[in-house]
Amino acid sequence: MFDIKNLSRLIKLGETPESMNAFWKFDKAVFADGALTTLQ
Repeated sequence: MFDIKNLSRLIKLGETPESMNAFWKFDKAVFADGALTTLQ
């Protein structure tokens, strides 16, 4: 069975590592309106 104590090991929202924050900035830029055309 799973132990409820292991939930404390998970990263909470807003406490992500800097590399994850960089990914989300990239993700928002790529999927912004007009960033990519339909052919890409």
